[in-house]
Amino acid sequence: MWGVPVTGDDTDYFVTYAYAPEYVQNDLSNKLLLEAFKFYFEEDYRNMILSANTAVEILFNKFFNNLLFDSNSLKNEEGNVSRDNKDRIEGFLKNGATYGYKLYPFFPLISEIREFPGLNRKISKKLDNLKDKRNSLIHDGNADLINEEEIKEELIAAFLTFKYFKLIHGL
Repeated sequence: MWGVPVTGDDTDYFVTYAYAPEYVQNDLSNKLLLEAFKFYFEEDYRNMILSANTAVEILFNKFFNNLLFDSNSLKNEEGNVSRDNKDRIEGFLKNGATYGYKLYPFFPLISEIREFPGLNRKISKKLDNLKDKRNSLIHDGNADLINEEEIKEELIAAFLTFKYFKLIHGL
């Protein structure tokens, strides 16, 4: 990212441009997380909550899709997931393993079984709080009691989770 100071007749301003490779530009979780930060700094906390939570939820969905669809125990003799197993996996991920269940208990359990580092419990708790705020907004239209300090910590937790999935799991 480079910035160039520009002096005008009435005002001074700073022009900044950033380059991002196409794969970064097309990453929806990345876009949503960047939007969440923008909304936070604009004090648009409702949209920050929605964007940050959705960014993290997308990453959890990718993780669980990869985990289940890459599992050898669910593949047939040709090395493919059968249509029947594909339907079961998709049904489980859609109806049984909602985001809340993916966050806890499934993800910590899988982390332990697979012996890779899981999310810090404090981060998981902040994500759970963010999810609750998102649900309150979506289902009740209620977000009147937003605490700026809490959502700042939840946004940081979303960012750390984003980096965790990118670094540890290559998502």
